[in-house]
Amino acid sequence: MIELNNVNTKSFHNYSFNGRFDKVNLFFGQNGSGKTALSGWISALDSDHSRVFDTAYVEREVRNTETIRGSKIIVGKEQIDSVDKIAYCQKIISSLESDTSASTELKSAKSALAKIMSDEIATAKRNFQSNAIHQKANAQSNPIRALEQWKDEIHHYKDVKSKFSSFEDIDQAIRQMTVERDYLVPILQEYDQTKRKKFIDAMNTPVLEPESSVASNVAEWLSRGLILHNFQDDEEPELTTCLFCGNEIDPEKVKSYISDRIDNEYAKLIAAIGQFQKNLADSLIELSQLQVTGKVDEKIIDSAREQITNLQTVLTDKHHHTDQDLGLGEDVFSGILAVNDTIRQVRDEADAGLAQLRHEQDNIEKLAKRSIGLALQERQDVDAAVQQIGSVEKRLDEENRSLELTKDFLKKLNEKSSDLEGFLSLMNGTLKTVGMDFHLQFSATDTTSFEVVENESNESFQFHSLSEGEVRLVAFVKFYFGLFSEYKVDKETQSILRKIDPTIRAIILDDPITSVDSNNRYFMTSLINSFLDEFSKESVETFVFTHSLYDFHNIAYLVNGGVAHFRVTKDVHGESEITAIESDSMKNFSDDYHSTFIEVASFAMLGKQRLAEKVNYLYFGNQCRFLLETHARSNYNIENATNNALSQILDVYNVPKPAEPQVRRMLDTINSLSHGMSFNWDYTSGIPAKEIQQAARTLLWMLSNKDRQHVEAMARGLSGLMKSCESWRPVGVGV
Repeated sequence: MIELNNVNTKSFHNYSFNGRFDKVNLFFGQNGSGKTALSGWISALDSDHSRVFDTAYVEREVRNTETIRGSKIIVGKEQIDSVDKIAYCQKIISSLESDTSASTELKSAKSALAKIMSDEIATAKRNFQSNAIHQKANAQSNPIRALEQWKDEIHHYKDVKSKFSSFEDIDQAIRQMTVERDYLVPILQEYDQTKRKKFIDAMNTPVLEPESSVASNVAEWLSRGLILHNFQDDEEPELTTCLFCGNEIDPEKVKSYISDRIDNEYAKLIAAIGQFQKNLADSLIELSQLQVTGKVDEKIIDSAREQITNLQTVLTDKHHHTDQDLGLGEDVFSGILAVNDTIRQVRDEADAGLAQLRHEQDNIEKLAKRSIGLALQERQDVDAAVQQIGSVEKRLDEENRSLELTKDFLKKLNEKSSDLEGFLSLMNGTLKTVGMDFHLQFSATDTTSFEVVENESNESFQFHSLSEGEVRLVAFVKFYFGLFSEYKVDKETQSILRKIDPTIRAIILDDPITSVDSNNRYFMTSLINSFLDEFSKESVETFVFTHSLYDFHNIAYLVNGGVAHFRVTKDVHGESEITAIESDSMKNFSDDYHSTFIEVASFAMLGKQRLAEKVNYLYFGNQCRFLLETHARSNYNIENATNNALSQILDVYNVPKPAEPQVRRMLDTINSLSHGMSFNWDYTSGIPAKEIQQAARTLLWMLSNKDRQHVEAMARGLSGLMKSCESWRPVGVGV
């Protein structure tokens, strides 16, 4: 007998169950409670002697492929029902051989694509004024290849980079770039390093102004020199020797020379200042023109303009005070040098761009071909034409392949393998027993699959597409037969000879009924109950896990004794546990629903302060989904409360139009928080507690709006809920 000690997987943390299991054990738990973790733990206890039926088994053991004819189920080697297959294959061959629509459509689609390319070529010839452009070879028979060649032209020419669509466009671009380039002229170009140094020296060198007090002082000094040299008499001064330096001097000539020098230096300085002021004024105009082009950074231009203004101020000061040293440094030209460097750089780039454009203009055919590739690449009708050609070619290939396979199959109709005939008979017999409206037959296209056929006469022979529930049902039948080491039907006596695999000690059914429609739920339940009744008599323990309260009550009702019921739950801390359920409690279907209803209602009625303290609020998203799915399934036959069933939910619950967005938001919220999310992952979720509470309030309002008596019955002992439901009415919904 299996025991659970120190279970340590997912939401079970070193958990031990003290209760005892029976021959048949049923476990109920909502999504995320820990059922799958528990079933995995049990199967791992003795994996070599356990058999597990779950979603993974269905996906692994039964491969359902939808074809153009219906479902194809992979199970084994090819076996054919020759009578039905011959008739069907003949119909296929006749249909495929007489149908030429695909070939005609393919020819038309290719012609349409070739015409699009021809139109673009004609446009390019006209726009680029060139006749040296021709269509790619075999464009009519293989237009897609020609299209790829035109697209290759986009990157084929390394020396052509533009995307002009006409000769006029590139010519206009050259003219505009030439105009912009002409504005890219450095300012004050004549002021090279030598002149800049002379300017700085001139500003820093005092120059005496004629008739100024300084000049008078010099004249007085010279007069004193005459006295010093004894030239104060009336006689004409003669050359004499300076008492200080010993050189021969003519005092009057020296005096005249110094005076002339003062006049000459002053005049030159004033003239230079005037000329530079004019040059600076011109450079400001040039900067304004440069600014209009937008080719040079505004900050660099502003810096140069500010420096020119400062230089104008310096020149004015020097003009008024030529005898002063202004103490200028070399940085007085830094802004001007910076803008000139940028202008030269931008001008070089413009020159390169112009050279490239002129080169492309000289090679206009390359540019024209590139423009054709670009135009074809951007046209939506080209993509549509390519997709149409691909689609028709694929359909034609499939038809040809189907014709080939069908003809080949007709030759092998009598070459049957007996390996799967017995299984096919057992499978179809079981499907018929439970009342399914389809059966299986060997595939016409391969040797390892069955095709699903509706149970109708040969005249209306049709294939059938399996629903998810039907696939699961077929998978369970396959699982069932796999539990026997021997299973066959005596054709004479119709008796069944079977022997259970003696190596099996445990059988686990993990959510055997999941996303199935209501009809298949009945068939699946019938199969499971027959299976449990049969195996309860063997020395095998069976464990059944389900998230459906109804399945929990309906499964194993045929088994007389040896059945135990358990509930798997997860507390607010994310810890899972198992609780045994007494047989008397199984008579009440609403206990779990009612307790969940009270939990959700209490959460919905929490105030802001208490809601902020609720660290386990994600837990209630799953509880809300359980309430809605249980109510919708039992009353309106809605299996899953997802957005796929939104229109049904809005209809059966009479949801007013203004409330539809809020109900849709409620469904999004509760669905995103179900399917096993840990209840402690608040920090990883972007959904706040207020939004989950809003979803709960919307759900309770919707239920009370539809069935007030039901909510009142469920809310017994919970004061104020009905009044709260009224206050939770969505905006725009009348009283």
